[in-house]
Amino acid sequence: MIAECSDLGAHLAARVLRLPVWAADNGLGPVLLDLWDTDIAPALAALYKRHEQDTPVLPPMLTPAPLPWFHGTPPPAARAVRRTVAAFRTAAPGWPDRSPSSPASAASSRRLVYVSLGTLTTAMPGLRGVVGRVYREVMAALSATGCDAIVSAGDLAPDLPSADPRITVVDHVPQPALLRRVDLFVTHGGRASLLDAVQGATPVRGLGVLADQPDNAAASAARWTSPRHATRPPPPSRPSSATPATPPP
Repeated sequence: MIAECSDLGAHLAARVLRLPVWAADNGLGPVLLDLWDTDIAPALAALYKRHEQDTPVLPPMLTPAPLPWFHGTPPPAARAVRRTVAAFRTAAPGWPDRSPSSPASAASSRRLVYVSLGTLTTAMPGLRGVVGRVYREVMAALSATGCDAIVSAGDLAPDLPSADPRITVVDHVPQPALLRRVDLFVTHGGRASLLDAVQGATPVRGLGVLADQPDNAAASAARWTSPRHATRPPPPSRPSSATPATPPP
């Protein structure tokens, strides 16, 4: 059985049924590891005893590769899994080609920024108001810079009207495809988003919101080469002294 690392009921069910189980690290792995001995295992002890099971133990973990990006101390029996992206998420037919060789890119010297604070933050009622205000502040700052921007805000999109025609607010984008076309990614620091940025060689600005996100953003800043200032080669009409993005080996 493969269950999310936070699905503690599934882990127990696998133990009761004598099934081998792997915990898929959904981003909460480091949080669970930090709290396991002091909080989580003691809270589960009575339930495990009721089902005639031994001391609660977090199953071996499947976590995205490379392991050191997300775990300062790799968990015991962790297995790093190379990430793949579905084909439909990497294709963006009809989107403007802003690559340096594109005529559309040469015609416009404005940078393109992509903003997304994830899906979980907009789905949590207690965070929606806060995240909405953050989106508005980011949009106001981007409007003042004169860049183009795409803001992917999930079901908050209808509540974020843009008065600036250069800022487009949508509920969803094929993120891996878009990240190959933008100059900067403003992100909440979710694991999938950071890995998308690495695969697209896209510079990031991290705004960690909850759980593992602040640590993910901090780890990325520590391990990438100048991540806040790195860019791909600029359009021909825009000279730049920026440092090329260099993901770690």
